[in-house]
Amino acid sequence: MNNYFFADTAAIPLIIGVAGHRDLVATDLGSIEQQVAAALDRLQGLARHSPCLLLTALAEGADQLVARAALARGWGVLPMPLADFLEDFALGGPRETFLSLLAACHGRIEIPWQDERDPDVGTARDQQYREQGIYLARQAQVVIVLWDGIERVPGDGACGTNLVVEMCRKGPPPCEGELLAAPEKTGLIHIPVRRQKAPHQTPPPCVPSPADVIHEGVFKAINRVNQDLALARSHHADALSQALGWLIPPADQAGLDPGSAYLAQRFAELDVLAIDYQKKRKQVIMVASGATIIAALSQATYGVLAAQPWIIAYGVAIALAYILYFLLFWLPIFQLENHYLEYRAMAEAARVQFFWRLSGVDNLVAEHYLQLVKSNVGWVREAARALGFLSHLQAPQPEARPALVETHWLQSQERYFIGDQPPDIAGNSIKRRRLQRRFDLAAWVAMTGGALLVALAGGGYLVDQLADVEEVASSYSACCFFIAAVLKGYAETLGYGEEADSFEIAGGLYRNARNFLRDNPGDQEKFRACVKELGKYALNENAEWLLLHRRNVFKIEQ
Repeated sequence: MNNYFFADTAAIPLIIGVAGHRDLVATDLGSIEQQVAAALDRLQGLARHSPCLLLTALAEGADQLVARAALARGWGVLPMPLADFLEDFALGGPRETFLSLLAACHGRIEIPWQDERDPDVGTARDQQYREQGIYLARQAQVVIVLWDGIERVPGDGACGTNLVVEMCRKGPPPCEGELLAAPEKTGLIHIPVRRQKAPHQTPPPCVPSPADVIHEGVFKAINRVNQDLALARSHHADALSQALGWLIPPADQAGLDPGSAYLAQRFAELDVLAIDYQKKRKQVIMVASGATIIAALSQATYGVLAAQPWIIAYGVAIALAYILYFLLFWLPIFQLENHYLEYRAMAEAARVQFFWRLSGVDNLVAEHYLQLVKSNVGWVREAARALGFLSHLQAPQPEARPALVETHWLQSQERYFIGDQPPDIAGNSIKRRRLQRRFDLAAWVAMTGGALLVALAGGGYLVDQLADVEEVASSYSACCFFIAAVLKGYAETLGYGEEADSFEIAGGLYRNARNFLRDNPGDQEKFRACVKELGKYALNENAEWLLLHRRNVFKIEQ
């Protein structure tokens, strides 16, 4: 089996969880190992350009078997502090095996002891195992489960493998503050196993649920992103440096911790990709719109002159316009529209995660992003989760830097959206508004010209002296109305008016946030609360734009 596990930290990782029974039948281990290796190879085949990160508790049985198959390249997720978890392993061989596998991991994650216990859980230790199962189902994009296939009875307080399966298929409990979030299901790879307590009981056949394969689309999408990120690093060095400077100036970049530096670099790459796709999208729309207008003019001229070159020009122009619109909106391998929106969304998620981290807000943006509905852009949330998760693993939460956050996020975004000279509205909002007005004016001129030509054609019908211009006016009047529609459609497709409105609202919010912090200087709790709410607004605004403008397939989760 090839080893792709966590080989590249300059990419978005694919997160694989592990769960399973401890008491596997010894004579079955060889067959189980082969199935695990095949499952890992299949996952790597879906995403050959992406590093994988394995989350495992390294408990005896299933966890250790999968860890060995993956060459122990991952992170240990311990249900409790290490000193307490060691009590699960007998002295001697079992404990030494656990510690050697843990030493081979990149690090460990310890779930702290919980202050409260669920009503159906027997002991505090059981509660910790339940928290571990919820953690795996929430953080992983797919979980490999070595399971005997026997469903648990609801309310029996189960906290092991059965709980993980249930959490993957139904979704873990919603995060704090997101009670209306749609169930967040996790991909599941079920490998049926026998258990020592029932060695003669044959596991029931594996019947995958539709949710079990949700990870395949996620893996393929993130793999495509990582390919594009690699291209951005190799072909757009100057643009990357500029984008990084927009986020945080070079003088402050050297003081970033590894986790923050990782987020800053990924933001720059995603921002460059978004801008690149945006430019290509605009060029295609511009040429397609121009070709459509030429086709209309050619057809009108042919109607007057009946000359063959004009009908040829019409055919060429309409064919060009059709091909470009098809490439832009429908051809899967050339989805400029979707890719631009997706990368813009991911860049915004990376920006918010970066400044939350520098503000001392210890939350993942995925917990508040694209949660209310499920569509075929769910992988964007999973990619954002992986970005934030890996940044947390690379370094502890750094000390908050309020001045940096206020200057390079709040003030910078306010200036970008509406300028920094209140109460005037300037910045990119006024630029978008001016562009919208120019196209509205151009469309109005075309409509007026069409109306005048209609009047002229009517005059030619009624007045013999104007009969010669009747045919010309009739042909070109329809053309003018068509051109007006194209101009309006061009401005609507590029969203100038919508962006102007959105920028004014966003800029006002950043201005309000700066005023709030100015009125509460030195209050760290209010600072974190303000920055968190601001980030959630930015994420929701971005998600709304993505869902409204990208071609999505929505579904209601049961």
